[in-house]
Amino acid sequence: MTTPTDAEFIPALPLFLDLRGRPCLVLGGEGAEGARKTQALLTAGARVTLLAHRPDPALQQAAAAGRLRWLQEEFRPDHLEGMRFVLSTLEDEAVNRRMFAAAEERGIFVNVVDQRRFCSAIWPAVVSRPPVIAALSTGGTSPALAAHLRRRLAALLPEAMGDLARWLGTWRRPVAERIPVLAERSRFWYALMEDGLVERFLEGGARAAEGILQRHLRDRDAGPGAD
Repeated sequence: MTTPTDAEFIPALPLFLDLRGRPCLVLGGEGAEGARKTQALLTAGARVTLLAHRPDPALQQAAAAGRLRWLQEEFRPDHLEGMRFVLSTLEDEAVNRRMFAAAEERGIFVNVVDQRRFCSAIWPAVVSRPPVIAALSTGGTSPALAAHLRRRLAALLPEAMGDLARWLGTWRRPVAERIPVLAERSRFWYALMEDGLVERFLEGGARAAEGILQRHLRDRDAGPGAD
């Protein structure tokens, strides 16, 4: 039995990338995993170029619909020109090694499925309740554990969480106009959360939650000691 070493853990800075209109390269795209991750890039608005001979049928349909560019070619370093991110679902270590070296020279982040020694970016397990998105990673040590934690987190985030986030977004400007100082505004929002705003919205919708928000605004306007 082997034990993972510290060197196998990849410390990472969690970020969410804005890939809208930005070129990304995908090598492979075969099978459910390749299709799912490529579709995620498309959903994020990336301009995807797919290098594959027999990609998943869903990706072939995406290419036919003009949602991505499909090239039936072997990888060459010049395919990386102008790319912002590279995803490889290939099992061929030799190709992934060459691609990773070429991407490193060009400063391009890379994720290779199940070959983390060729990864400069880790693809997290994701729970999506747009616009709420939660991402989990085990630093590349155990994708299975990340997937397990994702399922547990998904159970804690109902679909209505996205509706709540959008509703809160409609109040950001009005609250900022009433409370222009950032530190005071932050305390206001945190107090709302502590007072059960999230639970009230999930149970009774926007009207129920707005009652709490309006009460906090009135209490703040009235000042300390007001009845």
